[in-house]
Amino acid sequence: MANVFWTLFWLPAFAMDKSGKIPRPEIRIEGDLVIGGLFPVHEKGEPGSECGRMNEHRGLQRLEAMLFALDAINRDPQILPGLQLGAHILDTCSKDTYALEQALELVRGSLTRGDGPQYLCPDGSYAIHGETLTAISGVIGGSYSDVSIQVANLLRLFQIPQISYASTSAKLSDKSRYDFFARTVPPTSTKPRPWRRSYASSTGLTSPPWRLREITVKPA
Repeated sequence: MANVFWTLFWLPAFAMDKSGKIPRPEIRIEGDLVIGGLFPVHEKGEPGSECGRMNEHRGLQRLEAMLFALDAINRDPQILPGLQLGAHILDTCSKDTYALEQALELVRGSLTRGDGPQYLCPDGSYAIHGETLTAISGVIGGSYSDVSIQVANLLRLFQIPQISYASTSAKLSDKSRYDFFARTVPPTSTKPRPWRRSYASSTGLTSPPWRLREITVKPA
């Protein structure tokens, strides 16, 4: 998997296309259903640079976990019989504004869905796209809460579900604003929860066989 990652994600970052521009680093995997991915593979850059040094633990390892999960699902015919999952994965560089630009790239396929008359040119001809765009079925990410908030505001316009693996901001619990957002981590609590008291009251046990501690979750 490591060789696939370096080939698909990093080599394009140092190779110019025919127009002389550096292509956007990305991973594209073909599939019947394509899932978008937003990971902070790099940290924030210094002034004048979008991206900084490699973010191994928070970005790269989680990206590899998504690729591993896709491989495992696609290899098991009992999970999604007759379907293959694909992916379109981009780097957020740990920055909300940059992540929003990347999210716009993900929703380009959704922008092309609709009736023909919506895409008529001024001369009456139909618009022709130079590339075939695939609409994504959902997005995994982002990591930082400010990134997820920006991305969620965009994805809800296209009714694209989003699942974050690390964003803990309590703001994202507002389903009136983030109705297509979900997460696999609990939201940040501003006050420690009294785990000992709640456990005793719910179970009737005053001396559990293990020691209970108050836990405070740090915001992402």
